[in-house]
Amino acid sequence: MKNTKVRGWFLIAISVLMISCTPKRERPEHILDEEQMVEIFYDLYLLEGAQRANVFTTDSLRFFTESSSESMIRNHVTTEEIFLASIEYYARNTEELNAIMQNVVERLNQKEAELIGQPSSDK
Repeated sequence: MKNTKVRGWFLIAISVLMISCTPKRERPEHILDEEQMVEIFYDLYLLEGAQRANVFTTDSLRFFTESSSESMIRNHVTTEEIFLASIEYYARNTEELNAIMQNVVERLNQKEAELIGQPSSDK
């Protein structure tokens, strides 16, 4: 069984989402905004999709998995700690999290349409 940080983050996000019941509060300054979260989740889903589609050879997959999640977070100008705190915040604010995930799904659908050569029906 392969444990990757990417899958770990998704499990954390889902777990926090399932147990969150606290009322909405103002977003602290250190928490990533919704657009930043959309960008990171979008990239994480693309990474996971590439892993599942066996786009990588075994050696490159191992290297890519170990280094890509950390470098991806750095590319989004944040740290793993801030990202995880942001997941926890949005899990407690489910309306905002739902909006984030809706945007991620729309972007993934657009990307899929581009890759198969069909115009997206979202616009």
